Amino acid sequence: MKIGLIKERKTPPDRRVVFTPEHLKRLEKKYKDLKFIVEPSDIRIFTDDAYIEKGIG
Repeated sequence: MKIGLIKERKTPPDRRVVFTPEHLKRLEKKYKDLKFIVEPSDIRIFTDDAYIEKGIG
């Protein structure tokens, strides 16, 4: 199963996220069939690199 985290598109933008990079990594380790895809965002509280460092694409 794939789950996507989309870029915030509302106005005014919101920097909050549902999952931290660490949380996504733990979920992928626990559930081997689970895969997260994170859409790049320049306003998200966690940087794109923070997700990439955890192996989340």
